[in-house]
Amino acid sequence: MGFDAIYMRDELTPAIPGYSITIDPQALTGFRPTYRLLAYYMTSQGYQVDPNLAGEDRPDLVAAMNNEIYGWAGIKL
Repeated sequence: MGFDAIYMRDELTPAIPGYSITIDPQALTGFRPTYRLLAYYMTSQGYQVDPNLAGEDRPDLVAAMNNEIYGWAGIKL
């Protein structure tokens, strides 16, 4: 039992409709595109973000994770 994620989309949505979120693009450098906004936010809250999480920009990691999760059942994704 566990919880794993494959990052396919990265988006911040304001909680109040009609407002916008402004982030300096330079603050996002160094974060992978598939989860850069999540990584930016988590880092701003004092958390360290693993730069090697499975995301659509790293199909090798996605395949390895799927094999680990479903391989025992002979399921190929």
